[in-house]
Amino acid sequence: MLQYSVKEIPQVQGKTAIVTGANTGIGLVTARELAKKGWHVVLACRNQTKAKEAIKTIQSSTGKSANVDFLPLDLASLRSVREFSSSFLQKYNSLHLLINNAGVFATKFQLTEDGHEIHFGVNHLGHFLLTNLLLNRLQESQPSRVVVVSSVAHQHTFREGILFDDKKRNAPWKNIVERLHAYGQSKLANLLFAKELARRMEGTQVYVNALHPGVIRSELFRSENPFLSLRSHKSRY
Repeated sequence: MLQYSVKEIPQVQGKTAIVTGANTGIGLVTARELAKKGWHVVLACRNQTKAKEAIKTIQSSTGKSANVDFLPLDLASLRSVREFSSSFLQKYNSLHLLINNAGVFATKFQLTEDGHEIHFGVNHLGHFLLTNLLLNRLQESQPSRVVVVSSVAHQHTFREGILFDDKKRNAPWKNIVERLHAYGQSKLANLLFAKELARRMEGTQVYVNALHPGVIRSELFRSENPFLSLRSHKSRY
């Protein structure tokens, strides 16, 4: 397993990064540390108010020298993903780093705007579409990189794997075990997507990485969950 410190992030100029879910948790920290190193960071978030607060936080920690923007993105809406991508491509001529970080965890059963189970829709399908819509710009900007935030929770699917039948995958669950299975499916999909994208990008300088960030105290655990509590985990940051 490779481990890096934020001190190892290179100082750059003229490079652009997108971080989904950058208004809180590890997304906010990632955006902050990239901004400190000279990256132009685009915060891709649902909540404009929280995004503006995040920009203030980042600028405060960097002496207000950070080059940080916000574009609205709701990963539970494929329409929103397309609108975000269109806005980004019109505004920016390059993209060197895409960090697919945003996600939901063990939340109550619900469907996305497009009728997909919420974990699979947000954690995988939204990011899948986003990456593909931006892939040409990543290729034009190479060397570039896609980072997919997955989880060891993909192991919760070791018996059934991904339920590709929409009716089965979208069937309401009854307990926390089924919530975790739904989350695990989305994280397994993340890994499979990253692996296949890396294979397709062989011979180019578009690099693809997937990672498990560890258990971190963040808003990911804001859902009701009898197994996990914010009080039981100390923040790394």
